[in-house]
Amino acid sequence: MDVPELKITIPSTIPDLSLLIANDIESPKLCIIETHGEIKGNKESAASYSKDLQEFCIAHQLIYIAYDPSNNGTYEDQPLDQVLFSSRVQNLTDIIQYVRDRYKCPVVLLGSSLGGLVSINAASDNPDDVVGMIINCGVVYPEETLEIIAGKDSFDNWEKDGFVNILDIKLPYHFLTNITSLNTASKLKSLSCPILWFHGDKDPLAPIEHIRKTSTENRNINLIEVKNGEHRFGPQLEEGKWESDVEAFLTSLSSE
Repeated sequence: MDVPELKITIPSTIPDLSLLIANDIESPKLCIIETHGEIKGNKESAASYSKDLQEFCIAHQLIYIAYDPSNNGTYEDQPLDQVLFSSRVQNLTDIIQYVRDRYKCPVVLLGSSLGGLVSINAASDNPDDVVGMIINCGVVYPEETLEIIAGKDSFDNWEKDGFVNILDIKLPYHFLTNITSLNTASKLKSLSCPILWFHGDKDPLAPIEHIRKTSTENRNINLIEVKNGEHRFGPQLEEGKWESDVEAFLTSLSSE
């Protein structure tokens, strides 16, 4: 099925934001907002992996949105090396507010990796609008993930050297202090909305022990462990399971 897509720009407190909207309808039951996990990724790439979800949205009167966050390489005058995740949390908050004003429907946040971190923080900031979350391999303790990516020596010398290379992007020390200041793990523990969380038990970048512990402290988290799954658990997850579990989750939320 060809999913009709609407691309628009909305005003934002950071930059104006570029959105991709699938199934732009009046009076939707829910809106799913996807936040990808890459510093440089874009909305088209994120949406290309969610075609089945978008078809489900069409069949069940839901809306799907992907977007380009600030400093992701698609906006002029926004260098990649000046990315701040506090700004990306604000990006998502601005979209949630747009959905509230334009569609007047509840929101479900979908986030992967560092996009999960963004989603957790935005849900904490917007508890009256966010009714559920779907997280794939979410990063809860970014300092540990960044140390793994950068390497211990580079990470330990980040403040002294001023910069470190993360995924081929030279990032200043302020990037680290900014992302850790969000206190994501603490916010996750206190979220009251239902959370469907998929995580590989061999994830080398976001160790599953982090979310295992938190899921015992917040019973709203339904943790689906993917045996032998890594950070992108891929074929280790039974074919069709993600889709069926997500569709059941969305159905339960839209019928409430």
